Amino acid sequence: MGELLHLVTTAPDVIGFLRSQIGAKRVVESDDPRTSVDKPKSKPPLNVDALDAADLELATLAFWGGVCGVQHEGFVWRDRGGRVRGILYDDARPAVSLSRGFRRLLVSGWQPPVEMVEDVRGVRGRHLALFPGLVSVVGVPAVEASVEPVLFEV
Repeated sequence: MGELLHLVTTAPDVIGFLRSQIGAKRVVESDDPRTSVDKPKSKPPLNVDALDAADLELATLAFWGGVCGVQHEGFVWRDRGGRVRGILYDDARPAVSLSRGFRRLLVSGWQPPVEMVEDVRGVRGRHLALFPGLVSVVGVPAVEASVEPVLFEV
């Protein structure tokens, strides 16, 4: 529970940080031959990776909110099937309300689906790898696994 609580509690700040990176230039250039051939001469005026990352953070929480009965407030971008795909109008309310709803459940003793923890952890891990500055926003979460002390002989 501690790890997921940390992930959902920091989600609004993570999304805010990623949205603040949209105006920055891309950090990672690919050496993959599939993407480095015939590159366009102009670059997009914004960091599309940061935009996609912020949207994915919200879409992931919103998906699990739908599965677990946690509602969000505010404006979101939806696909034709009605699934939340990201942030609309820079509205922070969806992320804040989802975070608040999941925190309320977790503190009450609710046990989340294992797949939810793995999914949210995976999304956050990819974003931490792509945006190293994100560590300053989320800090280092406590490790959940119990560790037994080991004595070493010298």
